[in-house]
Amino acid sequence: MPNQNYNYDDIDIPDFMVKRTSELQRQEHLRRMEENEQILKERARKRKMALKRQAEIKRIKEIRRRRQRAVKLILCGVTITVFGYFLVNGLVGDIKGSDALPEPTDYSIIRIEEGDTLLPKEEYIVSNNIVKEEPEEITIKIDMSYDARMASVDPSGTFGVGSELTEYVVNKMHNNTEVMQYMIKYGEMYGVDPYILMAKAMQESSFSHNSCLPGGSNYNGYGMGIMQHEKPDGRQIVAYNYKTGQEDAIRVTYDNAMDLEMNIKMGAMHFQNCLKNNNGNILLALQAYNYGQGMVNSILTRYGRDQGMTVDEIKSNYSDIGWMEYVTDAHNNAWRYIGDWNGYYGDANYIRNVLRYFVGDAACYYYDGEQVLFDLNTFEMTKVTENMDIITK
Repeated sequence: MPNQNYNYDDIDIPDFMVKRTSELQRQEHLRRMEENEQILKERARKRKMALKRQAEIKRIKEIRRRRQRAVKLILCGVTITVFGYFLVNGLVGDIKGSDALPEPTDYSIIRIEEGDTLLPKEEYIVSNNIVKEEPEEITIKIDMSYDARMASVDPSGTFGVGSELTEYVVNKMHNNTEVMQYMIKYGEMYGVDPYILMAKAMQESSFSHNSCLPGGSNYNGYGMGIMQHEKPDGRQIVAYNYKTGQEDAIRVTYDNAMDLEMNIKMGAMHFQNCLKNNNGNILLALQAYNYGQGMVNSILTRYGRDQGMTVDEIKSNYSDIGWMEYVTDAHNNAWRYIGDWNGYYGDANYIRNVLRYFVGDAACYYYDGEQVLFDLNTFEMTKVTENMDIITK
């Protein structure tokens, strides 16, 4: 039976997925569900054991570290006490001439580490007039230009980033100057890497706007235009504009979806919301663009329950992609996550299908007011500081 502990009211189910399968298909899904359930339980058990081992090792290391710190503090206190006793009782001796100790008010603090010994009195030099040199400011340049991106493409990673960047695909994207201009314009405006938008457009519509409009050769009756907006029912999208410093709002209407520029603008604004709703985790944001945030939250809730983590913890751990197994399970057995749903759900390989068209190895975007670089192969996130110069032209 489907899990009844989830709230499925907020899930936005795409129209093109609303299909019913035969009873034979349902029975086949039930059989596959039971098999998958056993596999997931076994994997969850192994993960829990690994986490317990890691926690025990971490606890032992922490105990050792605290003991070492306590020993150091005790030794330091004893040493300073002995040294202070000699000073107070005048047993250090008189030091004449240039080697004389300064007055007590001029003494600076001397840190004595474990294993240190007191030097003879004539070898101590105590001064609080140390001149500190200001560190040299170094600017790190990160070249995210098109040439640098192309040179860094490495399709050997988990998601095969850039694996489909054939000469045909590259020319198709870059020869369409109008689309390119809008991608760059609204990518920079809403803090989304323009090359992510381009990769999404290649996957969603093969970079063709008009053919995916009503009457076009690739129109499927649901998604409209280059970014495939569904249900142009007037719902509102709100996104932060990094150019003006204010929030912008737009409604997903039929006319806006038909217009190329507005279609791309809505796609950039919607993806900014996907990033925001997933704590800046771009992999989850990509899946949410296809599955909907409600389904992604249901997947993370189930994964978190099995791993002993909260949904927020999973979203913030960019290197954790264990939830991908549940994305596949939700595709095959969607009714587990959204009640009485029958049939397949969404694209379980959507992240790979998008990133195969991505130019480069790292995405540059904004989250929570900060610019970040996310390596799509190593899953490492780097915050861009003031001393980093991002070259994108």
